[in-house]
Amino acid sequence: MVKYTITNLFPSTLHIFDTEGFDEFKGDLVDYVYKMREQDPKGFQISCRNGWQSKGFVLSDKNDLLHSTILQGIASFPSFKNTVQMTASAWININPPGAYNLMHDHPNVHMSGVMWIKSPKDGGVIEFLNPNDFQANTEISCYTNQFKDRNFVHHAYWIPPLEGRMVIFPSHLKHSVGENMSNEDRISVSFNINLNNSEKTNRFDV
Repeated sequence: MVKYTITNLFPSTLHIFDTEGFDEFKGDLVDYVYKMREQDPKGFQISCRNGWQSKGFVLSDKNDLLHSTILQGIASFPSFKNTVQMTASAWININPPGAYNLMHDHPNVHMSGVMWIKSPKDGGVIEFLNPNDFQANTEISCYTNQFKDRNFVHHAYWIPPLEGRMVIFPSHLKHSVGENMSNEDRISVSFNINLNNSEKTNRFDV
């Protein structure tokens, strides 16, 4: 008789925050985003195709609605030690119908995240590529679907884009955003976080 158990080593952790009462100020955030695009119609482009991205900005103004919404989530990180100091920068994404984001990662930072402001049905999901997919491609293909679902051992994994939800993940995880197949804009804010694990620092300096 053989006793069979498994242990998953070295997982990639996704942190998910849902903003309470988001519907109460969603409209204000939508207006905020379109105002920023009016001020800079050209914007900036890295991974986005057929859409608009703002230039990057530091998240620091606690009196600013967008800044404070994201900072509130970052500041509530229950998994980090109290001595961990975080600094963050962000940019806005407007993906109209037909827009999408190529597979990419975020080098030279520790963690990255996204918060969805407007997410119509069929607006496109964020998909994360398994960092071990190249080495373990055949192994993953051999597992049953039940095993893969139970142990999160897939070639890729996607997260539904819920309005008011913020997902934070290791910056090395390659990810893409599917094409917006709806008739409305998909709006999100992406951000990067740098961590300082010095025991002598205060926790937040954002």
